Amino acid sequence: MMWNFAADIAVYPEGSINKITKEDVSGQIKGYGGYHVFWQIMGFVFPFIGLLCFFIPICIVTTPEKGFDVTAENFFDNEEDQVHIEAQQKAEAVIKVQQESAAAQKKASE
Repeated sequence: MMWNFAADIAVYPEGSINKITKEDVSGQIKGYGGYHVFWQIMGFVFPFIGLLCFFIPICIVTTPEKGFDVTAENFFDNEEDQVHIEAQQKAEAVIKVQQESAAAQKKASE
């Protein structure tokens, strides 16, 4: 990627002659390595189209996912993956043991 745009767009020096058309191009702007303006525009358009092809499907969903009903009661509270369910059960068991231990210590101190 080029960051120095002054180096990308320059002016032909005095006395410059186009090698193909043999015309005087003194003082004309030569942009991006002398590529024709069409190819410079295409260099912007094609990546822009690619970005559109990426972002439009992300933003526009035509069919809802099966079983996805956010209006259902406790929809976001339910785990779908068995690994996560097991991890949650282990964490709840540890918390329960800690709560019982804390209650036993509190009862013993009274």
